[in-house]
Amino acid sequence: MSAERESDRFDSDRFDAMDAALRTIVCDSPDWLTELIESQRSADEYRIAAYFLKSLDAASGSNIWARTRNRLFAVIAPDRQSVLIECIGRFGDEDDAPVLATHARSDHLWAPKALATWAEIDPGAVLAYLDTFPSLARTPAGRGWIDRLFDFDAARTRSALQAWREACDPTGGALAALFSRAEDRVDEALVAHLLSKLEDLMRAPFAEGARDPFASLVNLLGSLTLDPRHDGLFEAYRGSELAARLCARAIDHVDGRKDDRQVAVRRLLRRIGGADYERLLLHTLSHDDLGKSRAGIAMSIFAPTAPVVSRLEELTAVGTSEGDAIEVRLSLWRVLLALDPERWRPRLMGLTKSEAEEDVSFALRLLPEYEEAGDQNVLLESLRGRARGSTMEAMLMNAAAVAGPSDRDLTARALARLGADDDEAGRLGVLNTLIKDQSPEPRAIFDKYLERLGTAKSWKSYDSQALVARLGQGGASDALWAIGERVGGRGFWSADDFVEQLVDKDEAKALNILLERAFSEPDFITNVQPDAIATLARIDKDRATKAFRQAWTSYPDRRRNMARAVRALDPSALEAMVDVLGEDRPGTGDRYAYRAACVELRIGHETIQPYLLERYAEADAARKDALLEAIGWMPDGPGLLTGILETERDRQLRDKAYEVRRVWLDAAAAAEQFRRHPSLVTMEFALDVCEPEPTYMREDPLRIIDQISIDPQLTYFAEQQLARRLNELTKSNFKRVRVRARRPDA
Repeated sequence: MSAERESDRFDSDRFDAMDAALRTIVCDSPDWLTELIESQRSADEYRIAAYFLKSLDAASGSNIWARTRNRLFAVIAPDRQSVLIECIGRFGDEDDAPVLATHARSDHLWAPKALATWAEIDPGAVLAYLDTFPSLARTPAGRGWIDRLFDFDAARTRSALQAWREACDPTGGALAALFSRAEDRVDEALVAHLLSKLEDLMRAPFAEGARDPFASLVNLLGSLTLDPRHDGLFEAYRGSELAARLCARAIDHVDGRKDDRQVAVRRLLRRIGGADYERLLLHTLSHDDLGKSRAGIAMSIFAPTAPVVSRLEELTAVGTSEGDAIEVRLSLWRVLLALDPERWRPRLMGLTKSEAEEDVSFALRLLPEYEEAGDQNVLLESLRGRARGSTMEAMLMNAAAVAGPSDRDLTARALARLGADDDEAGRLGVLNTLIKDQSPEPRAIFDKYLERLGTAKSWKSYDSQALVARLGQGGASDALWAIGERVGGRGFWSADDFVEQLVDKDEAKALNILLERAFSEPDFITNVQPDAIATLARIDKDRATKAFRQAWTSYPDRRRNMARAVRALDPSALEAMVDVLGEDRPGTGDRYAYRAACVELRIGHETIQPYLLERYAEADAARKDALLEAIGWMPDGPGLLTGILETERDRQLRDKAYEVRRVWLDAAAAAEQFRRHPSLVTMEFALDVCEPEPTYMREDPLRIIDQISIDPQLTYFAEQQLARRLNELTKSNFKRVRVRARRPDA
């Protein structure tokens, strides 16, 4: 195999086939590998043997390593021992520390890897080595080795790392870059030190480049995931020369002299706060063009001083030259509603009485986010006197119908427009009004209108939705049900809703439709199969579960859309998710599908947790890697992972378990910090550190939505931040995520 790789006519497919065959032999017969190493072989052959050795599981690989390590080190030249360092990383112990020390002190490319492994085996010796300010030592990748040193002696580690990095870079940039990998290990002393380094750096000219110290310092100090418990140290710089210089730089960014440090600079200045941050805000809000003030509008929630709020109010009368004027105006009003809802919500309701169609449309778009009891009365009052058949009548009629119960005047207006060649706003207003009014005469007229759809050549989607809603209210004629069946058999968005209604009227007929959709190959509409499976569960949970298991296994590209359907099914559906987790684990498959599965496993943890742990106990190393991530998603994930760390022999899996546990412990600490000290800053930190779904799941240890929803400023900002986080993590496109509780009648 070695000769094959060195050949001038190297064939990668042939090599991969040989590699796979030898891996199979080695896994099936580890003793064969032992015999191979103990026989007389060339150094290259030993290196190939070591390559296969490091791929074995810990149980068999550790024994072979203990028997053969001395021979491997004796035969393979020191400048070819990279693979042996990897073997130590997987199977080594204290006996291997001297070898790691030698390689860590060398100029080999794998010296950083040796140093990282050495830190795990003998952290005290590594700290002693770092105390010598080794000039040759390069920083290892990742953060695992940093964690091992901190777990051994936190104070000594921070001191040693600071001295080591600043021995080669006194600006503090290298030190900041190092700790940007492990922000949760940053303590108050380090924050104070780095702030003083940044202050020194900004007093004198410096050359900025791709890895300049300024970028490293502001990226760490301005990071959203740097714990806000240190913010008192930042606030101490209010009114300082440092704050003034940061403000000047941030204003340069606003004025068009942008660079890739602008976000970090702005966040750092926000952390300091005070008059300099207010000055930046007012400068950002100074344009007489609403679109150009967008950034300042978003930032103002963190400094709603009297001058800032006054300027925000002035901007409500300013236009914009940008194409998305409505979105910018919505952002402005959301901020004002968050800052002073008692004043601005009546103003919002007042816009519904405007004679300008633009104002009415704007108010009705924003109003559902701030709905309150009694809204319908205001809307009905705004509707009085509106011209019959007008667009404004249609918009207000629809909003009033959605906001409350049926109303006689609304029904009269709707009946007058029923059947007219109306635009979308008019049709929606009519349909929503007549769906609400179930009194005999309007209901008979509405049914006749819907029956005309039976002879229509084409339907609007809202017509089909209205028909389905009507069927769900009971008392519909056979003619309407016959038309409904046409909806159910065509590609309408409301087709699945029709089948749900059909379940109550004709279960046998509904069952035939659902079985076909649940067990057939999924079509281009991604929700058809999962919706069919969820509805089928109402009739036959066993067959719905079988359909889910088949689809989950057979159509990996649909898993992210399929995941939510599991909530209506038997526990074996969750087991199907666990059985194929290795296919979608991060780095190898669809990480969005993997994450969607983990969310569902967390929701169903009481059922699936024992099965998940059983599968882990019997899995191979590659599959255990995927299962560890899912175990971390259990509500008691950190505790479960602690148990695994006590028994797992495979060092790579131990490293994985340690990292997953750390992530969830950090999330729990962030959520608890917000509960103790609720603020925009602690909430933003929690939403960035936590996986977003658990923060608003029902009955979850990380749930913080209840504390958020009682404060209008927190609510406004959480709706934006949750959308941003979910878009980052789930490949979604949310503009906001609803946090406010809906009206009881909504």
